[in-house]
Amino acid sequence: MTKPHADLGGNICEPCHASVPGAHLRYAKDRKETASINAYKFNITAYHSQPSPPPVFAPEDQLYLRHRLPLQKPTVARTVRLHFPQLTLVYQRFADQSLARAATMVPGPARERRLRMGVLATRLARRYCGYRVVLSDEFLTSVMRRHADRAKRPSRFWEAVLDEVERTNSSWSLARLWILVFATQSGLIILASSWLLPPAARAAVMAASTLGHGWSVAVLWELMNARYFAAKADEEELHDLMGGL
Repeated sequence: MTKPHADLGGNICEPCHASVPGAHLRYAKDRKETASINAYKFNITAYHSQPSPPPVFAPEDQLYLRHRLPLQKPTVARTVRLHFPQLTLVYQRFADQSLARAATMVPGPARERRLRMGVLATRLARRYCGYRVVLSDEFLTSVMRRHADRAKRPSRFWEAVLDEVERTNSSWSLARLWILVFATQSGLIILASSWLLPPAARAAVMAASTLGHGWSVAVLWELMNARYFAAKADEEELHDLMGGL
């Protein structure tokens, strides 16, 4: 039991916990719980404040990262026009080196990851095989001006520019192909039917030909979008396997 004590003025004071049964035990328990909570908060804060270690890139990874974007080249239309044909070489070289490295690794998750990277890079190399930019230099320059606010981060700038150019170039290539096929087939139909069919029948044949072209364009458009999104999914998976970009 705690004894009474005197304050500075000589008055006798009862201890604050003396009149409450079990107060000392509850007080000690509360202090212990508070200390435990504070220690938990400290551990959580320390855990989240620790930076994650940077990914370790293999030599072939570093070579790929140096050439996947034209970071060291001038921001002109010619750079964009020449970059896409070079992507086939960039991806194919990375695929060959990744598969060669996987062949020397012991079986396990690391080897499977490297093999998958080689497969994805091979698919991307096929994607850009024969790729040609048909857009004008004026349009390419306007795209770079539109994304000039990203120039402080060259990688983000070039990713935005190349992505817009790729999507627009694919759409314009499809439109040019449709115009060429439509004009050729329409001319052949007119020549073939001009001596055999009356005017009303020729008009019906032309209408059917137009509908057929519209349907074929819709199919080609869906195929083009599917190829584009499949390529972007392969690229994202490749970068995730590499360590995240």
